[in-house]
Amino acid sequence: MKLRFFSLLTLCLCLFTIQTQFVLAGANDNNVQWAELYHQGPTYNSRTEFVPFKPYTFFSVDTSSNFYPSTQVRVSILVDNNDITSANVVYWDGDSTEFASMSYDNDFTDVFHSQPSNTYSIWSVILPAPKDFSPPQGAGFNLCYRIQVNDGTDSDYLNFSSGDWQNPLDQWVMDNDSTTGNFCQLVNSYPQVNFSVTSNTAPESTTDRGISLSLSSSIDEPVTVTLTYSDNTATLADGDYNNTTTSITIPAGVTSYSTTLVGLVNNDSKYELNEDFNITLSGVSTGNATIGASNTLNVTIQNDDPIPSVIWSATTASHTEGNSGSTGHTLGATLSNPSYENIVVNVAATDVTATNTVDYTAGSTITFTSGTTTANLSYTIIGDVLAEGNETFTLTLNSIGSGTATIGSPSVATITIIDDDTAGYNVNTSTVTAISEPSTTTTFTIQLNTMPSGTVDLAFGSTDPSECLPSPTTLTFDNTNWNTPQVITITAQDDALLDGPQPCAVTITRTGGTASEYASVPNPANVATTVNDDEAPNTLSATAVCVGNDLQVTISAGDANFDITGTGAGLPVTNVGFGTHTLTGPSTWIVSVIELGGDIETLNLGTFSCPVSVPTPTPPPAPVSAPPPIPQRCDIGGYSLVMPEGIFCTNLFANGVFLIPGSVPGDLASLTLGAVDIGKFDGEKVVPGEFGTGLPICLRGSGRLIFLDGSTSPRARFELETFTIDGKTCGFIINSGTVVLITR
Repeated sequence: MKLRFFSLLTLCLCLFTIQTQFVLAGANDNNVQWAELYHQGPTYNSRTEFVPFKPYTFFSVDTSSNFYPSTQVRVSILVDNNDITSANVVYWDGDSTEFASMSYDNDFTDVFHSQPSNTYSIWSVILPAPKDFSPPQGAGFNLCYRIQVNDGTDSDYLNFSSGDWQNPLDQWVMDNDSTTGNFCQLVNSYPQVNFSVTSNTAPESTTDRGISLSLSSSIDEPVTVTLTYSDNTATLADGDYNNTTTSITIPAGVTSYSTTLVGLVNNDSKYELNEDFNITLSGVSTGNATIGASNTLNVTIQNDDPIPSVIWSATTASHTEGNSGSTGHTLGATLSNPSYENIVVNVAATDVTATNTVDYTAGSTITFTSGTTTANLSYTIIGDVLAEGNETFTLTLNSIGSGTATIGSPSVATITIIDDDTAGYNVNTSTVTAISEPSTTTTFTIQLNTMPSGTVDLAFGSTDPSECLPSPTTLTFDNTNWNTPQVITITAQDDALLDGPQPCAVTITRTGGTASEYASVPNPANVATTVNDDEAPNTLSATAVCVGNDLQVTISAGDANFDITGTGAGLPVTNVGFGTHTLTGPSTWIVSVIELGGDIETLNLGTFSCPVSVPTPTPPPAPVSAPPPIPQRCDIGGYSLVMPEGIFCTNLFANGVFLIPGSVPGDLASLTLGAVDIGKFDGEKVVPGEFGTGLPICLRGSGRLIFLDGSTSPRARFELETFTIDGKTCGFIINSGTVVLITR
C-alpha cells in the first residue's frame, strides 16, 4: 500500500515513495489498503508520501498560543471490504486520549492493486485543532495519533506488522514507540529563523553588507524568508540605501546561514550625520518555519564625506545700467559637495563706487536646499540718467547662517555697473535761419544729455555783437530741467553800414556749476547764422590831379571808409573818409580807391606824374591840301598818331608768336594780342593829341593796354586809359617801355 501525506501553508508533512505494485499482507482480507492525510482543500488530490521512521508535525503552537496550520487536517483510510463498523483517530496529547470518530464515506468497486473484484470503503475525519482539545493544549505539547478500526468483532490499531489491521508494508510510522508503550512520539515545533547579529555598522563606502541568519533547529527543506525595509534616519527616498533584495533562501539541513546583500548602501558624496535603517524578517514564504524574536537588523551608515565648502561660481559680473527702473540678476554659488540639511549662507554687499539702494540692491542670504550643490543670490541694478562713470560693489560670502559648512575661496565677487550715460550737450540748430537787419530773429535749443549731479552754468555770446546778439545770455541746468530744451533767440543788430550779408555766430561756454562730470566736457560748437544788410550801396566816385609836385586825390561818393592804393610816393593811404587827400611829390603814381563798406567797389584812377609839363594847346592848323610830313612812323605792329623824331618802336608779337621770347611777363603772355617796345622816350617829347597828352601808341585789336614802365626797375605795371581808332586800341605813355594789348 501507499501511505501519503499532503501539506499546505505551515503544515509540514514530508513523505516517502513506495512501490506501486505490492502484495496484501496478513491472514485475511480485512486489511487497510492505504491511509492518507491531507488538508480540507484546496487541492483534494495533491498528495505526497511519508518518509519512514521520521517524526512529523501536525500542529505547532507559538509562544502566543497561535496554532499552525490554521486550516484543519483530514485523515482518510481505504479498506478492502465493507465489514468495518467504525474507525477512529486516537490522539495522545500527553495528558489524555482523545478520539476523533471517522465516518463512512462511500463504497466503490475497482480493480485495485491486482485484487480483482474487491469492494473498498473510505473512512475519513477532520482532525480537531489542539485548541479544541479538552483541556486546550499549549505550546510544546506532545501530539501523536493512531488509527483504530473496528470490524464488529474487535478493535485494533494500525501497526507495523502485528494485529489484525496491519500496515501491509510495515511502513506506518505514526506510532513506532513500542518501547514506551504509549504509542506516542514527540512532535517537533517549526524551527524559528532569527538574525544571528542584529546590528551592522560600517562606513558609507562599504556598500555591500553581510548578514547572518540562524535556525532554532534544522529542517530537511529550504526555507525562504522575506525581507522588509524601514527608514530611520537613513531613508530610501533620499537614496541612502536600496531595497532590491526582498528574500533570502536558507538551504535545507542547516542551522546557520550567512550571505551578502550586494549594493545595500549607496556611497554618495553628501555630507550627513551617521544614519541607520532596519531590515526585518517579515515572514516565511516557503518551507515550514517561523520568524523568531530577533527578527530586526539595524544597519548603520557611517558618514565619510567632508563638510561642504561654499564659494562663488564667478568672481566678476558686469551689467549695463539702463536709464530707468531696475533689472534683476543672479550670482551663482557652489557647494563642494551636497549636504543632508539646508545650508544658509550670509552675504554682505559692500559699496565701492556704487551706492546701495541708489545704484543697486542685493539679497543677504543664499540657501542651498538639502542635496543640492548650486544656489543663486539675487540682486538688482537701478537705472538712472546720471553720467557717473562705471561703478562697482562687492558681494562677500560672509558667514554660515545655518547648517554645517565652511566659507571657501573665492568668497568675494565684484559687480560692475556699466554707465551708459555720457555727459554732453544736445544743441538743435535745425530751426536756425538767416536774419536781417534791423531786428529779425531766429532760434535754436539746447539741453543736457544726462541728468547732472549738480548744476551746469552756461553763457551765450556773439562773435560780432554789431551784427547779432543772443538772448538769454546765461542759463543754468540742474536735475529738474536738464532734459527740457531751452530756447535761445538770435536777434539781428542794425549797424547802419552798407556791409552786405555778414556772418554771425552765438558762442556757448560753460562758466561753472557743481556738476563735476560736466567740467571736462568741451563747449558746444558755435551756432552760426547770416545777417542780411538793410543799407543800399552807394556809387564810388573819386578823381586825381597834379597840383605842382603833389597829387591830390578827391573822394566824393561811396561807402566809407576807403583805402587809396597803388604805386608811388605816400601810398597806400588806408581807412580815410570823404574829401581830398594829398600825396606829396614829385613822383609818378598809379592810383586806385577801394571802398571798405557797402559793395566794396574799386575805382582805378590811372597813372599820374607830377610835376607835368603841359604844353599850351596848339590851335588846329588851317586847312591845307596835304598834312605836314611826319618825320618818323612807329608802324611796326602798331602806329603812333604823332611820332617825334628820335623815337623808334620794336615789334614784339606777330601772328600769335612772340618775336623776342620773354619780352612779356608770363602772366600776360597767355592773354597777349599784340606787344611793342618804345625806346628813347624820356617823357619830355610829348605830343598833344585829340584824346590826351603824351605819346599815343595804338595796337591793332580790341582789349586792354598794359604799360610796363621802362624808367623803373623792375618795371612798374599799370593799365592805360584807352580809346579806339580804326579798329585799334590806343593809349598815352610818358616814358619809354613796353605796351601790351591783352584780352579783356
